[in-house]
Amino acid sequence: MSDRRPIFNARIQLLRNRLLYQIEDRSLEFTVDDIQLIGEYTAPPGLLAADYFFSFKLRSREMAIDIPGYAEGLMETLADLRKQLPGIANPKLQMSTDFASKVLYPAHVAGQSMFEFKQQQKPLIDLPLLRSVGSVQTVVKAIHPEVLAAVF
Repeated sequence: MSDRRPIFNARIQLLRNRLLYQIEDRSLEFTVDDIQLIGEYTAPPGLLAADYFFSFKLRSREMAIDIPGYAEGLMETLADLRKQLPGIANPKLQMSTDFASKVLYPAHVAGQSMFEFKQQQKPLIDLPLLRSVGSVQTVVKAIHPEVLAAVF
């Protein structure tokens, strides 16, 4: 039996002080100076093949950018980033299969949990008469407020 979970083409590279992230036909570019936090997180295997991610929180964006651990060039990019952002910690969650997260940068918060994971239950059909038909469990992640406060 083959694994039918989709794997997306993803690539990241550092070009001087700019990072270029591409996933399928979309791309995003940002500067090293815009990086506020770098972290890693894991999740149980699910619909997607990826269950290990690196997350970049930028000063210019409210939401973090999640890059799958299998993205081409990711480890090389992290090694190159260490030259421009001293103090990036080594990743430690590669083999985790639960919801877990760690801050890798900046150094003064490295090792702390980056995300809070909360389970939410939502009705399968969100109409007043049909809400009791069933529900869907989802997990929502948010950057720990203590970590955000420490990097501002």
